[in-house]
Amino acid sequence: MPSYNKVILVGRLTRDPDMKYTPSGMALALFTLAVDRNFSSQNHSQELESDNAGSNTDFIRIVAFDKRAEFVGSYLKKGSLVLVEGRLQVRSWQAQDGTKRYSTEVIAERVRFMETKAAAEAYGRGRLEDYTSSPPDAQNEPLENPVEENEKDVNSKAPDGEESDEIPF
Repeated sequence: MPSYNKVILVGRLTRDPDMKYTPSGMALALFTLAVDRNFSSQNHSQELESDNAGSNTDFIRIVAFDKRAEFVGSYLKKGSLVLVEGRLQVRSWQAQDGTKRYSTEVIAERVRFMETKAAAEAYGRGRLEDYTSSPPDAQNEPLENPVEENEKDVNSKAPDGEESDEIPF
């Protein structure tokens, strides 16, 4: 039976990534992405979708491995606006009290900057008026094979974290 598991998210990191290493030495980066829900209909549907605190933001746990994890740990920080492509995974385990617990997370297969370094710094300073250019709109652009491009995404960054002038999509 065919199946398809693909997640594409754009959001901001809620805090600096947590870097860890497996016993075999593979890098592992954990971070949470704040993703706003967009509504195009009346306020009524927005009220129905809001949680108890009135927030329309989802906080999604992201896990990156190996070179992607090293990239995330080196170049991303709290407030960074990124696009994450990956797959949804649900883990389960037995808690100490005997109950079964679940965790839903996105396993990152691709991580990309969505704003310039200057815009990110302006956002971090709280000076949103400095943010003059918006990121390229990738909705209408076809994505190349993300599995083949993962290595290129990680290696295409300059040492200071800036991308080249090419549109990254």
